[in-house]
This record gives sequence, structure tokens and C-alpha cells, in this order.
Amino acid sequence: MTLPGPLITFLVSYLTWLLFLTFVYLWVKRKRRLFWRSVLAVSVAWGIATVIQLTLYSPRPYVVLKTRPLVATGFPMYNSFPSGHAAATAALAFTVLPEFPALGIVLLGGSFLVDLGRVLGLVHYWRDIFGGTALAFVTSWVIRNLLA
Repeated sequence: MTLPGPLITFLVSYLTWLLFLTFVYLWVKRKRRLFWRSVLAVSVAWGIATVIQLTLYSPRPYVVLKTRPLVATGFPMYNSFPSGHAAATAALAFTVLPEFPALGIVLLGGSFLVDLGRVLGLVHYWRDIFGGTALAFVTSWVIRNLLA
């Protein structure tokens, strides 16, 4: 399956930022507690993913295939597993889901599209996506229960 380059770029780059507009929505709706839990969940999931990427050898698909990625990677020296984008976008979705189910489902769908773009863009394998999503689920669950 191949998608046009501009569509992959949109999924990988711009859609991530559109999903993060949820922070603005939560702030405007005066859902401060959920806002801060979401910020914390996204930050912790992204941070843990980054530490794992820096310590666990897992070359990106474009490195293994000896080609160029179809999208720009901001940190080419980081390894592939787990996906920080999957961890961050899924952490946002899993944190919002219990309080705003419809919005949480939309965010999960958006997270999947970002992940699809990252796989098709040759910067991640599906295992990286599953690892980042699992990390996001656990992070969101722990933060929700610690800050309940």
C-alpha cells in the first residue's frame, strides 16, 4: 500500500499537531484537571519512549532497507522502538477517553492515522507502533489512578 507523499507528510506531521489542539479545547472548556493529566500523560509517555529509543538498538526501516525515509525525521539518531508519536498521541486519546468518549475515539482514530503514516513513511515498523501504544495505555492508566 502506498500513499502520495503529501498525504503521508500530512499524517505524520500536521495531523499530530491537530490532535494536540485537544489541549486548547480542554483548557477553554475549563477541564483543567483533565488538561494537566493529559499534558502529564503525553510528556511521560514521550519521555519513556525516548529513553527506550536511546538505549535499545532497533534501526528504523529506512536504515535497514538502505533508502531514504518518505518523511523527515527530526531525530534520525534515535532508534525505531517504540514510536514516540504513537506513545504521545495514544496517551492523549487514552487519557481523554474515559471523560469524553466520543472525543477519545476520534483521537484514537487520529492516532492510528498518524501511526499509519509513520509506517508507510518508513520511519517505523508496526511493532514500534504497538509498543508505543501499549506504553501510552499503561502510562495513562497509571496517571489516571495516581491523580484520581
